[in-house]
Amino acid sequence: MPWSTRELAELAGVSLRAIRHWHDLGLLPAPARRANGYKEYTGQHLVLVLRIKRLTALGFGLERVAEIIDHERSSENAPAHTSAGEAHLTDLRSELDARIAELTRVRAEVDAILRDGGPPDLAPPAAALYGALRGGQVTPVREPATGAGPDDSVHSARVNRDLAVVLGHLTPTHYISAIADTLANLPPEMHSLEREVMRLPTDASESEITQLSTVLTSAMRAFITEHPNHAELAEIETGPAVDTPLVTELAFEQLNGAQRQVMSRVMSALSDLG
Repeated sequence: MPWSTRELAELAGVSLRAIRHWHDLGLLPAPARRANGYKEYTGQHLVLVLRIKRLTALGFGLERVAEIIDHERSSENAPAHTSAGEAHLTDLRSELDARIAELTRVRAEVDAILRDGGPPDLAPPAAALYGALRGGQVTPVREPATGAGPDDSVHSARVNRDLAVVLGHLTPTHYISAIADTLANLPPEMHSLEREVMRLPTDASESEITQLSTVLTSAMRAFITEHPNHAELAEIETGPAVDTPLVTELAFEQLNGAQRQVMSRVMSALSDLG
C-alpha cells in the first residue's frame, strides 16, 4: 500500500526533515501524487530510504551516498560486489581512522584537563602559557559576587587569559613553549609588580605612575638581560612568529589610562633590548 511522507518516515525510522532533505539533494526521487495532491510513496522508496539510512549510519556523507547509488543505478554489476563499492569502503575506512585518531587526541586533552584543571577553551600550549603568566596557576579565578568591589586578581587573570588565547592561536607551539618556559621562571617580584600595575586606579598621580614605571622597568631589564634565552626571546618577539602590535593592543585595551601609561613607559624604556 502507498504511504504518506510521515508514514514513510515512521516506517523507516527517520525524521521528516531527513526525507525532505534527501528530496532536495536528489537522493530520493519525488513520488507520484494522488488526486488530492498528497504524495504516494511505494516500496521502492522505502528500500531506498533504508539504504540511505544504512550508508549514512556507516559514516558515508550524503555526497558519497549519492555517488554510490548513482553508480549502482548505471552499473550492471551486483551492487554489493563492485570494485567501486570496495573503493568507497576503503576511503571510508581511511576517513574513520582519521576521525578516530582525532577523537583519541581530543579525549586525551579532556582527560588532561580533568586531571590537571585549567580552562577547557585553551589548548595545552596556551594553557601552559596562561599558567606561566599567572605564576603557575591555571585554575580560572572566579568573578566577584554581584555588588562586590573590583578584584584586580580577576582582572589580571582575564587579561592573561585573553593573551594566552590569542598567542595560542597565532604562534607556533614551539615558540609558545619557549615563552611559557621563560615566564615560568619569572621571580616573585615580577608577579608582585604585575599585581601593583593591575591595582593602579585610573586617577593615579603622576608620581605613582613614574615610580611604578621605574621599578618595573628596572626589574624587567634585569630579568631579560640575565635570562639565558634572551637572544631567542628577542628573535621570537621581533620575528614573524608573533604579531607584536596585535598582542600589545590586546593587552592594552583592557588597561585603564594610568596602567597604559606605566606599560607604555616600560616598553619605551626597554626598546633598546628589542
